[in-house]
Amino acid sequence: MMAHTKYLFAGLLLIFSETLSAQELLTVEDAMRIALENNYNIRISAYDAQIAAAENTPGNAGLLPTIDGSIGRTYDLNNTRQEFFSGEVREGEGVKNNLLAGNVLLDWTLFEGLRAITNKERLETFEIQGALRAQAEIEFTLASVIATYYEAVQIAKQIESIETAIELSAERKQLATDRERLGSGSGLEVLLASVDINADSSALVRQQFTFINAKALLNELMGRAPDVDFDIADRIEYRTDLTYEDLAQKIDLQSRELLLARNELALAEIQKKDARANYSPSIGFQGSYNYLRAENEIGILRSNELSGFTYGFAATWSLFDGFNKQRQSKVASLAIESRTESLEQTQLRLKTELYQLYTAYTMSTQLISIEQKNLLVAQENLDIARERMQIGSITALELREAQRNLVDAEFRLFQVEYEAKVTETQLLRLSGDLLR
Repeated sequence: MMAHTKYLFAGLLLIFSETLSAQELLTVEDAMRIALENNYNIRISAYDAQIAAAENTPGNAGLLPTIDGSIGRTYDLNNTRQEFFSGEVREGEGVKNNLLAGNVLLDWTLFEGLRAITNKERLETFEIQGALRAQAEIEFTLASVIATYYEAVQIAKQIESIETAIELSAERKQLATDRERLGSGSGLEVLLASVDINADSSALVRQQFTFINAKALLNELMGRAPDVDFDIADRIEYRTDLTYEDLAQKIDLQSRELLLARNELALAEIQKKDARANYSPSIGFQGSYNYLRAENEIGILRSNELSGFTYGFAATWSLFDGFNKQRQSKVASLAIESRTESLEQTQLRLKTELYQLYTAYTMSTQLISIEQKNLLVAQENLDIARERMQIGSITALELREAQRNLVDAEFRLFQVEYEAKVTETQLLRLSGDLLR
């Protein structure tokens, strides 16, 4: 029975391993591509941009005339009595009369202080704003995808370190057991190794749980079900060629936040033009074609038909509106000043963010070099400690300390590599280069 269970377990382990090896290998580029296609925030912002583009038409701005048509026919059924001066009397019951009427009306505002042109500028600015917000949403989402992806990579590397620590603790336990059997060791070393194995196993379970959650969050960003499983890269790739001057120049030219702030200022300036238009007259043209036909069963006329064109111009000018024009002009001027201050505030904030992020980026890249050296030293120290443990020249606690130093060095290296990648991603997002 035990042998059967052993073979069954081995078979299940083999199947599980084959399943893991057959999982999808998801690169960070794949994750970004899937997020671009499926992420709900990106798709919603794309619809908003399309709506703003659809609104930007000459007709919606008021540059084109409106043409309306109508047609109708009415029927009357009356009792009629008509008495003429000649003494003739005409009367009837249930007399039928019908009227057919139709017209086409053209209404065109020719001039209203160039308000229609201003409206078109506003719609074009709204379209640009919609596109910029969609791009900003894409950048934010892709930055989140990159950060979450490499957080999962970092956690996976930590899991590997903990698993290695468990293997080393198991090896130490076996050495302690052998030494105890030979009479050169004590049971305390065996117990301490068992405690370390249990502690590391608990840490391993916690990290595996964190890893599952990170993958679920990444799936959400990609618009997928949280339980879709996949493999990820085994290392964090980061750049070391970003320069402060180049990033500062790109921020001024293509930062989405800065472009949106300039867009808001442009809208305020358009509002000022709109307020000026209130002081101008409104000149319009109206033209219509009318058709009328009436048919009577009794009366002077058996039928009457009328058709023809009517056209004309009209001008209106608001002479006094309770000083509302002055109020709107003042509000528009204040809005321009407010948007100008907001633009300057955004510029200063972006400069501050650039300075802070670039400082963190350079610090992270420097720390990576230091931690790589620390890792080599910690690994060499552990190798020496293992050899000395085998010959009995050090205690189990000293070996455990060397082992812990190695794990800590690995964790620190993974952390600074992740921080370098996150700050690099934020710098690219800030400068508008993330989509390039």
